Amino acid sequence: MAAPHELAGTNAVPTEEQAIAIRQTLFSAKQHIQSLQDELANLTAQLAHACKHRDELEAPIREHQALTSAARRLPDVVLRAIFISTLPTHRNASFASDEGPYLLCRVSRRWRALAMDTPCLWASMHVVIPRAEAFLPMIDTLRLWLSRSTIDPLSVSVCFPKAVRTRSPLVTSLLAILVGHAPRWQKMRVVVYEKADVDALTQLTATDLPILQDFDITIQHGISIPSIEIPFAFLRTPSLRRLTISQLPQPDDVLWGRLVHLEFHASISNLIHFSLYAGWTWPRDAPSDMDFEPIRLPLLSEFRILFSDSLIVGRTLEKCEFPSLHRLSVQSRWPQLIIGDLGLPQLSAASPGLKSLELTAEGMQRGALEAALHALPQLEELTLSGEPLYPPTTPQGAWTRDLGFFDALASPALCAALRKLVLRDIRRASDAQLLAVVRARCRGRLREFRCQLQRPLGVDLREELRKEIARGLQLKVEVLRDAQLKVYTPLERTERAPMWPHWSDDDDD
Repeated sequence: MAAPHELAGTNAVPTEEQAIAIRQTLFSAKQHIQSLQDELANLTAQLAHACKHRDELEAPIREHQALTSAARRLPDVVLRAIFISTLPTHRNASFASDEGPYLLCRVSRRWRALAMDTPCLWASMHVVIPRAEAFLPMIDTLRLWLSRSTIDPLSVSVCFPKAVRTRSPLVTSLLAILVGHAPRWQKMRVVVYEKADVDALTQLTATDLPILQDFDITIQHGISIPSIEIPFAFLRTPSLRRLTISQLPQPDDVLWGRLVHLEFHASISNLIHFSLYAGWTWPRDAPSDMDFEPIRLPLLSEFRILFSDSLIVGRTLEKCEFPSLHRLSVQSRWPQLIIGDLGLPQLSAASPGLKSLELTAEGMQRGALEAALHALPQLEELTLSGEPLYPPTTPQGAWTRDLGFFDALASPALCAALRKLVLRDIRRASDAQLLAVVRARCRGRLREFRCQLQRPLGVDLREELRKEIARGLQLKVEVLRDAQLKVYTPLERTERAPMWPHWSDDDDD
């Protein structure tokens, strides 16, 4: 007769004797399993008791170790230096609770006391004007920061939200509060709405601002301010090194639209950074032989121009002599047909050190754009916005996007020294063309590529360029999506605000 274990796994039907033997075997096995379960339960209870005892011992150990930690024993002067290094380096600290001194005050009682007694933490302020109902609490916060900053030099930036346009006399009261601390102004950026806002500043003199180094004022676009003379006497302070004035009112007694010649005389030969908004247009009936003196700035290293008429920027750059120029930005204010090469070849000849160019390609003809870039073989950084145009073949024809430029851009003959390439507002250039540009450039010196698309992405560029990324290429790809800011936040107009365009979260920095 077959043993019970020989029948296991078969279709055999056991006899009565075999069934009894099987039951006896199973009874013995189940008893053994039960003894093992009892042993496991006992071991589990012992383990739980040991873990509990361990946790009870570790809790006081951690508490006592914390008493001897290096952070607790740091001298106040060292801890203050660490606190200061946590502040944003490229902007002022906002009133948000999760950054700057507010965040430090949430760590411990000692940190809170030390942060509140470190004036320079509170002397950097990014102030976003809220709606009227939230204005007074913001003013209270401003007064608190000013009081905690004691006598330290102030760096303040005041701005209005994009989604909210606050027109209230309370805004003037904010400026009045800041004017009360004018002797401590070091860096100040203000945006004004009303004539009363301007009047709050006109009372200041140069002696009132002995340490002012950087002043930026903008009269909010679209707000009607009467034509007035703005006697900002405080700008005569000898400490001033940087000045930005935007959208100042124009005297009504000048017929600006009829002028064909305008000169501005000032001793600005020591300028290092210069931004110009050329919001006027070149008169189409102006004499063709109009000429003006060359603009020579021997120390200028960065020049930015935002233009409304390509003839203006072309005539201007042709006459510029910037021998120390390193960075140039030439941007169009709105889509338009750009005539010529914007004077870039002439400027390049006078600026051999030019390494970085930011240019509006939208509206330029391909030939002019390529000619401008051929004249700049030394470029290491290039940012192009938009796609060049192809002229119509018939008088009734329409201008079209000349995508052949991207084939030329893949050639090393164009800006062979390029290390960083940024393409913005790409609508029609294909994924294959973009890949060809990157792959060809990576065989040269390209180490960083950024692309901003106004269309869906057809392929995974990161996957397609995995070999180039493995060899060190930094890649950022962006598909624009609507993420307009709808609610107030003290972080608005900082890098932490949810503004678009937004680089994809999984990109490397």
